Amino acid sequence: MTKKGDPFDLEGLRIDPSDVVLVPSAERAARRKQQFIKVPLAWFDRFGVINSAATLKVALHLLQLHFRDRGRPARLGNLALRLSGVSRAKKRRALVELERLGLISVERRPRKSPIVTVILEREDGCS
Repeated sequence: MTKKGDPFDLEGLRIDPSDVVLVPSAERAARRKQQFIKVPLAWFDRFGVINSAATLKVALHLLQLHFRDRGRPARLGNLALRLSGVSRAKKRRALVELERLGLISVERRPRKSPIVTVILEREDGCS
């Protein structure tokens, strides 16, 4: 038996699905299609040895974050990459490959998204 105004009344706490307003995915997709990614030539030259499309997608996503955030290290979550078809396992392999190529450095944290720093300058001092 529940009383009117009871804070623990489950029926009173239910949300009507028609009251929930979400940004339509078509609108979100249209905005995404208008964006672009700036790719440094040093990175472009190294893309020839990348082993998978997922690695390329992760690299381009990192560049987008790098320029958007003005060079600050980025926390690389799974959701944005999932929209591009990159799973957690593919993300992990891509980060290892990009790190091996010297394009990024990764701070891995247990049970948290890694923090990635984009490296634009090559070791020989050229940019």
